[in-house]
Amino acid sequence: MEEKKKTIPKAKRIKMLKDKCWEAMSLFTRLKNADAQGIVACVTCGARKHYTKMNAGHFQHNVLDFDEMNINCQCVRCNKWLHGNLTSYTMYLLLLHGKEKIDDLLKRSLVKHKYTEEELTILLPILQEKLEKVKKGEYTVI
Repeated sequence: MEEKKKTIPKAKRIKMLKDKCWEAMSLFTRLKNADAQGIVACVTCGARKHYTKMNAGHFQHNVLDFDEMNINCQCVRCNKWLHGNLTSYTMYLLLLHGKEKIDDLLKRSLVKHKYTEEELTILLPILQEKLEKVKKGEYTVI
């Protein structure tokens, strides 16, 4: 009698891949601006904490979930309790990138997008490579 292989439903595979991508993106985001002691500043309030005590906060969600300009270090207070502290987040992005790039980011955020298994399968090793580079001190912050 042949044993059937258990297959994971496609929706679950996509969720698992997206979670792995987010894990890499989140750690990358928190590490890339950390100092030698692992301390990083919240982009919205300036609080300084160890990267393990910080969040990778989204300016906009969905299609920009893995966009480096869209994801930045935030303290738990700003990211969760102040729902992203978006007024301060906007000011931070404007000062760092300028109005034109923020307008483009906002325009791209309006696109409806559902990540596919193929996209996430391609994205995961890219994010893991960025993470490894930042861990080795080889990643240049843009």
